[in-house]
Amino acid sequence: MSKLKNLANNAVLVEWKSKTDREILEKELSKLRAVTVERPKRKLPTLLLMRVPKYVENEEIRDTLLHQNNLAHLEDPVLNIKFTKRNFVDSRHVVIEVSPNLRRELVALRKITLHWNMRKVEEFVVVTRCHKCLGFGHTSRYCQGQQNAHIVLRTTIGKSTEISTKLAAQTASKQTPTSMTRERN
Repeated sequence: MSKLKNLANNAVLVEWKSKTDREILEKELSKLRAVTVERPKRKLPTLLLMRVPKYVENEEIRDTLLHQNNLAHLEDPVLNIKFTKRNFVDSRHVVIEVSPNLRRELVALRKITLHWNMRKVEEFVVVTRCHKCLGFGHTSRYCQGQQNAHIVLRTTIGKSTEISTKLAAQTASKQTPTSMTRERN
């Protein structure tokens, strides 16, 4: 065993270095009635369809996209509508979940035909970020770190200043930020 981690709902994640050890444990645990064993599911890639007309229904997007772009030849193409990202007066951005082979084809095309209009296709990546420690890969609910005090400094000067490094130096030396002077370049 290389990693053991507690998860929500009384679940435990166990990571093994070798497949044979994993299979032995799965076989032994499957004999127990109180324990269910399942392998983590991989997430499908997501894409952003930009400016999809509002009159096109979500159920209609899959068939139209596959047939009008000559992608019906792909094996088991998965295309699920996840959600609408942004609404406009006459159109919307739609986030879709697709199979890897369909993703490869759509990214290569970069623009697709949807109801006889060209629509841009981009990768859509969700970045999970903690608002407590500002770390990536977890949310504040599952944060293990301490809460840090972060501020965003914006200047009205066109040039960049050294405010953040001075603030960090003053914090380390326990000086107050009000004693900091702003340099103009």
